[in-house]
Amino acid sequence: MLFSRFKFPKSSARLVILASVMFFYSRDLNAGLNVSIQHQVMYSNQGKPYIESWLLVEGNSLQFKQDAENRWKASVQCAIIAHGSNGVLNYSKFNLGQEFQEGSEKNSSSNQIQDLFYIERLEIDTGTVVLEYMVLDVGAETIDTLKYLDTLYIESLTAPLSSKPFFISTISTSIQNAMLLRGKYQIMPILGNASIENESPELKVYQECYFPIENLDSGMVFYQTIWVENANDSSVVPGFALRKRIENLRRVVPGIQTLNLKELSSGHYWLTTQLSDKNGKVYGSSKSYFFRDNPEQPIDLQSVHQTDYRGSFLEPIQNLDTLKTMLGFLRPLSSGEEIQFATNAAATEDLHLIKQFIWSFWFRKYPKHPAEEWSKYVALLKAIDKEFGTAAMRGYETDRGRIWLKYGPPNSRNKQYNEPSAYPYEIWQYYQIKAQSNVRFVFYNPNNLNNDFTLIHSDCRGEINNRQWQAFIYQRNNSFNIDQNQAIRHFGNWSNDLFNSPR
Repeated sequence: MLFSRFKFPKSSARLVILASVMFFYSRDLNAGLNVSIQHQVMYSNQGKPYIESWLLVEGNSLQFKQDAENRWKASVQCAIIAHGSNGVLNYSKFNLGQEFQEGSEKNSSSNQIQDLFYIERLEIDTGTVVLEYMVLDVGAETIDTLKYLDTLYIESLTAPLSSKPFFISTISTSIQNAMLLRGKYQIMPILGNASIENESPELKVYQECYFPIENLDSGMVFYQTIWVENANDSSVVPGFALRKRIENLRRVVPGIQTLNLKELSSGHYWLTTQLSDKNGKVYGSSKSYFFRDNPEQPIDLQSVHQTDYRGSFLEPIQNLDTLKTMLGFLRPLSSGEEIQFATNAAATEDLHLIKQFIWSFWFRKYPKHPAEEWSKYVALLKAIDKEFGTAAMRGYETDRGRIWLKYGPPNSRNKQYNEPSAYPYEIWQYYQIKAQSNVRFVFYNPNNLNNDFTLIHSDCRGEINNRQWQAFIYQRNNSFNIDQNQAIRHFGNWSNDLFNSPR
């Protein structure tokens, strides 16, 4: 890994590490760099405010160039500028990058490419601050500078305050990077919104509380409380709350709290935090969004039957076949229980119940704009039909259409239609699917007559996993052996390379 620095202000602190997490601001694959940016207002042990910024540059979005010594290099120029009412308060400029030695082709070792996670701390003044970020990929053929602005109001520490909480990706007592140190723990944050799955149903939260100890009675007691609210109506979800007592006050009191969300149903939620004293006076509160993905929790049948779809796009529809088709449209996005409920609803031929289910489906997933999301989905279905539809099946009914609708467009899509001895096949890669990184899907077309490609293998949890997938692809000119795990190696066989090093 390489990184070079411009002149840094004295007050800045920084860290560059190779990151294993991949939560990023996603742009179109062809648009270039993938960068995630997040920041926090925090206070030092001297009571001075500073802004901590986190930047994550997705490695596979970097543009690598080969030098005369066969080293592949990529470099990103970055700048963080804090503007005040009287000009620049503080700034930092730096280069991030990485390099590795290679023979002739970068792609054959693209698994060496890693993400870059960067931490920067800039001291600032109280008052209104405009924070500006600029990121430029030096190797890109077209100049494409990412810019991001945010306006913050920085309070002076004259009364108790709390930082905005952030969600924790990993936590360890092994100290390897001092800039990740919070109290006695090394903590890697989640950049962006958290998605809580059943593989790890705990939501870990880090938050700091700040106290002007010179202005407070040393015997005062405070409480840090967290709870869960529904994102659609801000109603409190019972059973998911914690309260922590804070005494023996210090200037900075770090805290980690863990909520077990195993019994929380799928949906959109706020994690709300509040700092108060023993008399109930509130000194600070904030909300952070997260999504709970819990297919094991049953659908709330009562809420479906109470759904009011009047005034929606469903109200004028009276054709049963149309409604059944609309139920089918939902299948790629549905859990197993939702599919079963839809199947049962279709069997009743009850127009009212079917409409209630369809509307509740969109409202539960997108409580603010369900009709808009439905319209976007219909437009996407048309595009999927055009791309993946066959004479016998609509696009959403095919394996490629289902995967695209369920997980979104792949970050890379390799089409191999004319490889010697192989049936036409495609290998798709996703940088991130929920909690999984570097997820691959393999499709092939054994009949070679239409546009229908079958999903034959994936390392995505819940999808088909077939260790003999290469043997299936190369059956075209080779006999099949049930004990064979890999294809016979021959000239022009790219499947293994494309699967392990997608591009």
